[in-house]
Amino acid sequence: MKTILLIATFFSICLQPSQAQWVQGENIPEGIRAGNAISHVENDTGYLYLMGGRNQDSDLSLKNYRYNLNDDSWETMADVPTEPLGSSGVKIDNDSFIIGGGIPGGATRNVHKYSIPNNSWSRVSDFPRIHADGDAVKYQDSLIY
Repeated sequence: MKTILLIATFFSICLQPSQAQWVQGENIPEGIRAGNAISHVENDTGYLYLMGGRNQDSDLSLKNYRYNLNDDSWETMADVPTEPLGSSGVKIDNDSFIIGGGIPGGATRNVHKYSIPNNSWSRVSDFPRIHADGDAVKYQDSLIY
């Protein structure tokens, strides 16, 4: 019990909430919802990727946007091959995967891989079943969904 109390006291004294703050960044080129987001670090530069989803007009989007955390700028990357909505996204090493998702007329088993260094998409093996609104995570060298 003393150990727990000591740890709680340490965190409450040493980690002040006033040190953390939100900062407004550059606006994304178009409003996106229900897309996939991943983060990536390359040569000490942090990036956020936002892939697919619906735009501000409720249209399905093929856009793949990259935000540079160091210089506060957005860049349009290679378009997503399908219009995923509610798909699962995960990054493994230098690749991002989009698994399943809603498409016009239903849902899909498609899995697409985005190569970050090559800025290119390829289709890989389909998911065993139709998949939408799930999650995917990297665990060691494997993809779990």
